[in-house]
Amino acid sequence: MGWGETIMGTAMYDALDDMLSLLKTKWGTTDKAGTFPEIKIIWDRKVVGLANYTQDTILLTPKRENVEYFGLYGSDFMHHVDIQIECWTYMSQDRLNDLVKEVTKIIKDNIRRTNFVDLMITGSLSQSDTYRNIWKHVLQAKYRKVNPS
Repeated sequence: MGWGETIMGTAMYDALDDMLSLLKTKWGTTDKAGTFPEIKIIWDRKVVGLANYTQDTILLTPKRENVEYFGLYGSDFMHHVDIQIECWTYMSQDRLNDLVKEVTKIIKDNIRRTNFVDLMITGSLSQSDTYRNIWKHVLQAKYRKVNPS
């Protein structure tokens, strides 16, 4: 590498680790947060066999990272990282609603993140209709980070 050159990194895995830590450390902000769910990154959850039907689950999946160039001659980079947050329960729609409210409150209360520009919820989708006796809701969150290394 020559003088003054830098290596452009990715923000995706830093954002994923931050989301995992955020949800684990802040769980319990609402009265209905309930018992601590299993919170995992998708590749740590890929298992063979039956799931634990007594524990709620939150799965985190990195989805996309868009990079915008700005500054003189594109010398700076704004990374937009999308994280998918799947909330699962086998209990009821009411329990799923409590899980989703807890996750959204945690994210909205922590829009400013260390080493990131911000964190925002950008989408919300109910997917309970495709399953029998399983309730599922998917949230989309976006991190923004300048010049990750």
